[in-house]
Amino acid sequence: MKELVFSLLVLISLFVNGQIEEGKRGIDLVDNHYQVRVVDSVHFYTVHEVREKALGFLIFKLFDTKFKVVQSHKIQLLKNSELSDFVISNGIVVVLNYSSSSGDAQWLKWDTKFDEFNSRKVKFQKGIYVKQLWMSDVKYLMIGEVNGEKNHVWEGYLNSDLSELERLDHLSQSVHVDAFFDDETQQFYLIDRKGPAKNYELRIRVYDRIMRGVKDLKINSDENEFILYEPDLKILGKEELMISGTYSLPNSKGANGFYLGKFKANSWEYVKLLDFDQFDQFYYAKDSPVIMEAKANKLRKESKGKKFDVAVDLVMHPMVYDDSVVYLYADLFFEKYHTEMITSNQFGNQVQQSQQVHDGFMFTHSVVCGITTEGNKFMDDVNSINLLNPNITPQVTMMEGSHNYLLHHWKDKAFYNELEVSEVKEADREDLTWEKHSGVKDYRPSFQRWYGNVYLHFGRRLVKQDKKLFNLEQYHIGTLLVK
Repeated sequence: MKELVFSLLVLISLFVNGQIEEGKRGIDLVDNHYQVRVVDSVHFYTVHEVREKALGFLIFKLFDTKFKVVQSHKIQLLKNSELSDFVISNGIVVVLNYSSSSGDAQWLKWDTKFDEFNSRKVKFQKGIYVKQLWMSDVKYLMIGEVNGEKNHVWEGYLNSDLSELERLDHLSQSVHVDAFFDDETQQFYLIDRKGPAKNYELRIRVYDRIMRGVKDLKINSDENEFILYEPDLKILGKEELMISGTYSLPNSKGANGFYLGKFKANSWEYVKLLDFDQFDQFYYAKDSPVIMEAKANKLRKESKGKKFDVAVDLVMHPMVYDDSVVYLYADLFFEKYHTEMITSNQFGNQVQQSQQVHDGFMFTHSVVCGITTEGNKFMDDVNSINLLNPNITPQVTMMEGSHNYLLHHWKDKAFYNELEVSEVKEADREDLTWEKHSGVKDYRPSFQRWYGNVYLHFGRRLVKQDKKLFNLEQYHIGTLLVK
């Protein structure tokens, strides 16, 4: 049990007895404005923008698992226009190309199942910037700005005219607004958070595929108790969902712990706050600067008879849900500075002064806890992740169609990066060279996901050229295969 717990902390695994090998297939792309998304278990697509004279075009390509192009489409963009989010539902890709200055727009719809591509030009309300766009097979939910005024929410029919948008709400008092559409339940979810703590409210509204209201879930903190930050939602069915994230107490300078909530039928079964100060293993991470500083503050305050609330800086990952248990996982970080001496001229005299230079955000340790779906915590731990480069956030991805997970950290080396992999039943870890080419100067993946048994990664890399020339920035798509 101890070995299983240890490896789950670093979260993460591959198929039991599975072997990993570097994918030999890859695509190098030089064009800008790339997007890569998985369509289904055997296909992914790329979209990139090209310029031909004064005109802009989007090129859509659908690939199979062997990186063979099976569909391709080219569409002309409107002049001085922007693109909304690309929405995928049941193999259909939809995007809105619009110009808030001219009032022109076009709906672009690509049915990858039947290789059909359609565009429909419509009028668009001027002065609007689209931040998010989500769609069912009938209607859309849009979040955006009107002449710089944030958090407007609209709804309407797909392919409809957009010259007069139908407003659903204007969340002017909200500090966070988000939305998504769930293919399994065929429901829209609109999330917003208000507040400092004294006026805090977390609200989740649920709509069906034709935007009829289904549920209106609220969590309030009327007694100035806490702030639940942006929730990660796990949809378990039309009548059940879970939320997780981090929370802070009033006037706290960081996160005080995790929270986990479960909604079923027509009410919240629980919303639990999981205080880091109450974790069994939290203060045993002696190599963590963040935790050791918190421990020193704790001892100092408690020696004076004062109450101590731990507060740390961290990046939260999506919850890992596995039948009857949930794992909450986050990475601790601290800001690193160094001192430089600068020389300035003051009234004709050379004066040296010191200044602080920000080096970045250093991620050093992960903190994780396991909770049953009934809300009972059964384990917690802290582990070193030893990231060598600032501003690089580890990511957790879920393997499609299984309960296996992969935790990966991108680390700077001389001219390549490495991937860290851990298996659940064995606590050892294996380092794999991701891009071991002497010409590769740097690589930053911006997208990664499993489709089938192939792990797809996509990002930018700088290719080292002759020292007298420039560095060429390329896009790269590659895979790791799990046998």
